[in-house]
Amino acid sequence: MSWRNALTWCALGLLPAMVWAGRPLLTDDTGTVKPGHVELEAGALGIGNGPTRHMDALACLTLGVTPRLEAGAGFGAQWEQRRPEDGTHDSFTDCTDLTLGLKWQGLADGPAGLSLALAPTLKLPFANRDKNGSGELDFDLAGLASLPLGERANLHFNVGYMWVGDNDEDLSDLLRLGLALDYACTPAWQWVAELYAVQAVETRDPWMLSANTGLRWTVCDGLVLDGAVGAGLHGDMPDLTATVGLTWNYGWRRVGEK
Repeated sequence: MSWRNALTWCALGLLPAMVWAGRPLLTDDTGTVKPGHVELEAGALGIGNGPTRHMDALACLTLGVTPRLEAGAGFGAQWEQRRPEDGTHDSFTDCTDLTLGLKWQGLADGPAGLSLALAPTLKLPFANRDKNGSGELDFDLAGLASLPLGERANLHFNVGYMWVGDNDEDLSDLLRLGLALDYACTPAWQWVAELYAVQAVETRDPWMLSANTGLRWTVCDGLVLDGAVGAGLHGDMPDLTATVGLTWNYGWRRVGEK
């Protein structure tokens, strides 16, 4: 697979996951936004892959519908500079695809504190296919699991499958796996790390594996800043990724108010 296809897989498989994930990771947890609250996740993502530089500015707005259900939408802009083999430069600016999604927590407090959730996401083709979009409707379904490890740490596992619309020899459905750990160093600071893998199902290319690590800083009640860096470990994952952003949670309805 060429570097061009590698970035296409990144756009199709990793960026939508990042919009819905618990920043700054790609792997999501099972928690949902409380009813009467709205949550804004916003950030910038930079990708370096050989002679190619890519950047995304992304935002996701999520609404708590019920104690176990949330709904949201994500959108953004992207910029990329490529340097083909002839040494010339080619750059573009475009929007990203629009994502619409739900997260339903089916199990809130199981054995040993285990919680489980389902997260379906529909991706609408706003981005040009030649600019890291599939050009068709894509659908992703992910199963999420979270397990507390003592009072300070939590383990999270994701398995997801993305049906890429109008498949052809260049595009394939994607299978993705994520394993993450978060650890509360102090009441305000949390360390996070993950392993994230993607495979193109139809083309049966080798698994692509990356690792990410970063920090979350709770500035005040409802506001968290974050940052992370990552590297490709196997296959055609980007050589280097970096992200910074924030999560802001606001409750417009007082407790007990109907």
